[in-house]
Parts: sequence; C-alpha cells; structure tokens
Amino acid sequence: MSSSSSSSEEQKHEIEKMASAIEDLLYMKAIKFEYVSQSGERAILSTPFSIIVSKLMADAKSSPQKK
Repeated sequence: MSSSSSSSEEQKHEIEKMASAIEDLLYMKAIKFEYVSQSGERAILSTPFSIIVSKLMADAKSSPQKK
C-alpha cells in the first residue's frame, strides 16, 4: 500500500469515527441541528451538555499541562 492510499485510509477512518461520535451526540440529545435562514444549518449544544463542556474546558485550563 502506498503512503498516499494509507493516508487516505487513515483520513477515511477518522471521518467515520467523527461521524459516529456526532451520531451518538445526536442520539443522546447533547446536540441538535437548527436551520438558520442566512447560513443553512448549525449545531447547537444542549444546555446540560454545554455546562459539562464548559466545566471540562475550565478544568483543563486551570490544571497544569502534563508532559
């Protein structure tokens, strides 16, 4: 297998993982899609999921980086 086809396969695998994660978030109602007339659709985080993400981000910023 050449490096370009290997890279292509890796990229395809990463896209499939991302699509699966988005599907899981939709199923758990952690995100939803909303139609916006000027720009099409956008993803919206649910309030509980947004709070969790905010706390995780704050914790990540306040904790020292592990090397």
